[in-house]
Amino acid sequence: MTTIRRLITAAALTLAAVGAWAQPTQSYTESFETLTPTGNRKYGDGGGTLSPETGSWFDGAWSGTARVESTLAPVDTFLVLSKGDAMTFNFTLNSAPHAYGVTFGFDLGGGGSQAEATWSLSGTGLTPSSASIVMLTTDLSAHQSYGPYSFTGLAGGQYALTVLNPATNAAPGLHVALDNFTMTVSAVPEPGTEAMMFAGLIALGATLRRRGARAQA
Repeated sequence: MTTIRRLITAAALTLAAVGAWAQPTQSYTESFETLTPTGNRKYGDGGGTLSPETGSWFDGAWSGTARVESTLAPVDTFLVLSKGDAMTFNFTLNSAPHAYGVTFGFDLGGGGSQAEATWSLSGTGLTPSSASIVMLTTDLSAHQSYGPYSFTGLAGGQYALTVLNPATNAAPGLHVALDNFTMTVSAVPEPGTEAMMFAGLIALGATLRRRGARAQA
């Protein structure tokens, strides 16, 4: 009976650790197609709002100022940021015995020559990071993909990812289109999980060896 209990304990430790090592991910994609583009409407003010994202590893919701626009053929709804406008995806990495990896990307379009956008990520224990992007197109509906941008070793807590059309854009009337936002969060086991898995494997191997030695005696 003692040997069986040892086998069960060792197997449970190993299975728990292997499950954590699977590094599950949660992916989120936002195409903005559920918003209402008619009548020059703003996000949250006649243009509708986006449903929050909820999942195992993070929860998130959008806030900010932008105009909702759409092309007709093919139909494609997107957000347009005038100078000084910004949209922020506020998300919370769930507190758990994990570190997290976060990867994101988006499509942007420029409404004038040399239109510029910046993105920034800030949050729990993270040195704020940002980058500027100069649009290569002069058509708001001609979007280009940017990213993926990746961060590793993030702790559980609150974060904010912002896409901004700076008020310092060189000329009046420069707009930036935002579309097809994606984010993937991966949970990475803590070092203690690795130790637990090896301990389980060692215990399992030792128990099986003792059983083999007794069977040969």
